[in-house]
Amino acid sequence: DIDYLPQVEIVQLSGRFGGDIENSAAQLTRRTAALAGASTARVIRAPFFIDDARQANAARRHPTIAAVVADFARITTAVVGIGAMAPVPMSVAVASVPPRVAERLLNSGAVGEIQGSLFAADGHVVAGNLWRHTMSITPAALARIPRVIAAAAGVGKTQAVHAVCSSGVPTDLVVDIELANALLAMPPIDEVFHHERADSAQMCI
Repeated sequence: DIDYLPQVEIVQLSGRFGGDIENSAAQLTRRTAALAGASTARVIRAPFFIDDARQANAARRHPTIAAVVADFARITTAVVGIGAMAPVPMSVAVASVPPRVAERLLNSGAVGEIQGSLFAADGHVVAGNLWRHTMSITPAALARIPRVIAAAAGVGKTQAVHAVCSSGVPTDLVVDIELANALLAMPPIDEVFHHERADSAQMCI
């Protein structure tokens, strides 16, 4: 177990995922803050998905949530998990939305997912209106963060990880050996969608 981290500020990147009554993401944020000796942990006190888009918009404007979102611009290192949309769905975010919404997401052509943002095989962001209902950092905001560490495990996420790396959002990748070998067998990434990350294809894989 990790029992020490350098002193840094800790900011949660998304709201509470469905079924997570105790908001384990917020607890992890606070635990990390404690390890880093930070005085506070900036958490989003709202669900990841809000069915009514008007309520979601109102939640974003709430001072406590708006303050956390404003802190996204100051983040220097982000740690995110990669979810898979295909060939087999393995995504906490997708599991957190109503079935009718999940069906649309799974039929959207997306392959990979980070923080509820969907990516096609070539790395471009799959358009949709999910963002109107979610409390989460956007792909554009993630791409502006100097270092984005993405983590995934299992060969079932090979296509998803390749798609997300093709987006140019991650700068670093943490995977298990089986997934690493599967990724090495995939075509190399020659160009990334977010061109501000021109070097991230080499860094990511």
